[in-house]
Amino acid sequence: MLHPQARALLDLLTQRNVPPVHTLNVAEARRVYVERKSATQPEPPPVGQVEELMAEGPQGPIPLRLYRPLESVPVASSRPLDTTLPALVFFHGGGWVIGDLDTHDTLCRELAN
Repeated sequence: MLHPQARALLDLLTQRNVPPVHTLNVAEARRVYVERKSATQPEPPPVGQVEELMAEGPQGPIPLRLYRPLESVPVASSRPLDTTLPALVFFHGGGWVIGDLDTHDTLCRELAN
């Protein structure tokens, strides 16, 4: 039995004629995965802060993105907030082949709030 939300996503992909990833070569799978974001994800929710970062890796720089929840960023008229927050390191499920910071931006914003 497939979870109803998983079934709904598969049905949506079928309705929108999105080809199954396993039928594509790597380049096509990457392109389709990026393109389907607009067909399968809601608008990204607001967060308090988004910061683009880089980490040095053995094969070159690795792009990172830091999200802070809405409540963590002080409003001009209020007192400063504590900036120490717990952290979650999220590795997206693209199998190290498809997906990027932008394909998982909405999910990471949801996790931040």
